Amino acid sequence: MVFMAAIIATAPSAFALTEDFVGPYDVSLWTETSDGGAGGDVDTTGAPLSIELTSDNNGGPVNPVDFELMMCAGTVSFDWDYESFNFDPVHDPFGFLIDGAFFQLTIDFGPLLQSGSEQVAVAQGELFGFRAATDDAQFGPGVTTVSNFIGPRCAFVGGEYFSLDTTALLVSGAFSNAFWMIPALVGIAGVGAYLAKLKINKRN
Repeated sequence: MVFMAAIIATAPSAFALTEDFVGPYDVSLWTETSDGGAGGDVDTTGAPLSIELTSDNNGGPVNPVDFELMMCAGTVSFDWDYESFNFDPVHDPFGFLIDGAFFQLTIDFGPLLQSGSEQVAVAQGELFGFRAATDDAQFGPGVTTVSNFIGPRCAFVGGEYFSLDTTALLVSGAFSNAFWMIPALVGIAGVGAYLAKLKINKRN
């Protein structure tokens, strides 16, 4: 029990928040929904530092461009820089998605150039994403660059991602019951530290 507590105690430093589109947030793991080309798309050539979403501009039908990934519990943060090539931003809004619900970030009749920094709480298993929407699919798209992405701490255990937030572990009783998490915790905290602590306990 002592070595279990010791490993979990090191978790906050060992499981640093994932910065940029790497690891469990690599762009290859996200799902893109778009027509591609003039129909709008997600450009990932700037990854892992940034991605760029361009709204539909093919003259119809009107379809949003989405980029989504299932999350573990925690907070997602990111910066966004938007430019409208339409008459005004109202026709090509940008925002984020949670389980398909759209939360617009751009101001409809604001400037053609807009930007912001966001922090979004996500629950275990929720589908989070970005959307470049449009209501006319013509006269110029909205183009948004997403950068400085930071996702929640996660561990991939038994085919699923789990939050490694210390508070969540305490609430779920991890200190007393979650011995199934030892392999994941040890793998990141360091096998050497685990074995050394275990050896000391055996001597005692």
